[in-house]
Amino acid sequence: MSQTFEENPFLYRKPEVYEFEVPLVEITPKTPSCLYSDNYLNQLIFISLVTQQNSAFNNFLKENIKIESVISFELDLRLKEFRELGEVKFEVERLIRLSSNDSKFNKETLNGLLEFKCNSHFFSKIESEYTENSDFFNKLIMLTLMAAKRWSTDEKKVLKQSMFERNVAHVSGGYSPLRVINTKVKLGTSEGSTLYDRLSDGEHQLIQIIAALILFEDKQTLFILDEPESHFNPEWRIEFVSLIDKYVNTENIDLMISTHSPFILSACEKDRVLSFKRNDDSNVCIRNVDVQTYGASFDSLLTSVFDLDVLISNKPLNEIKEKLLAFDEGNVSAEETLRKIKAYGQSFELNYRRNQLEMDADHQGVE
Repeated sequence: MSQTFEENPFLYRKPEVYEFEVPLVEITPKTPSCLYSDNYLNQLIFISLVTQQNSAFNNFLKENIKIESVISFELDLRLKEFRELGEVKFEVERLIRLSSNDSKFNKETLNGLLEFKCNSHFFSKIESEYTENSDFFNKLIMLTLMAAKRWSTDEKKVLKQSMFERNVAHVSGGYSPLRVINTKVKLGTSEGSTLYDRLSDGEHQLIQIIAALILFEDKQTLFILDEPESHFNPEWRIEFVSLIDKYVNTENIDLMISTHSPFILSACEKDRVLSFKRNDDSNVCIRNVDVQTYGASFDSLLTSVFDLDVLISNKPLNEIKEKLLAFDEGNVSAEETLRKIKAYGQSFELNYRRNQLEMDADHQGVE
């Protein structure tokens, strides 16, 4: 009791009595409300937006991923340890009513698979079972977080004290009471259908980002995206910011994006860009960029913002320098040098000297 009093003295404080109305005081929480995300949660977000029949998300899938619709999915439930909880039983009963097949599910232990076919019957049942669009997602999240019941006292203490300075702990401890699996999607091509898990890493990454932004766009939310373009194809890297603007209402959300990509910078105004660079004392310095990034070419951003002296790989660069040096020293003619450098692609570093060589070759020809 004494320890509880020392840690939570406000619980034992006598409430104050006022003779007049006291205005509400804004309370600043110690930490923001966060949601731990892993692969299962990302797929759950995907399914939740499908069940909501979100028009922006459906248009995004059709126009960019070529997914016409979701055919079916399964929920793998492992709720035996939580079956005594009334709310858990109630939510499972709702899921059973929504499911198209519960033959692989044990209603006594609340363990097994429930299959769901995304047809007109399913969507009508969703509307009758869940009054708000977000209820389906929130209730499944509640079941997912039941994993906290399995934490030991030591695990709870570590999680409570951890500042996540090195990494984020896997709070479910490798055990999840609910997983979305075998999600089957219909493709807008002659390929027919495929499983969600068989999409490429880039497709998964883009879907997960856009889906999370849309799902929480009506809340005051901060998204921190660490190199979100890492698995994107060149087109998506160029269009990433435009895709967010097209499909997401960003009025109530903020995005902080870390990137090494000029593709992202070219879509951002300079006053929204900060440069992080380690100095000679190994301290990270933060500064505004000196050039206008919005609409700038990728070559200019690589040199002005990322401090690259050359924009091609060292191996071909050294070969080019060797061939040009042979010409500068008079060992090879301009025509021979031009013939040798045809093996290399177009680059800023090479084009200037190529033009000079062509002029020299024309001059030698005239003579």
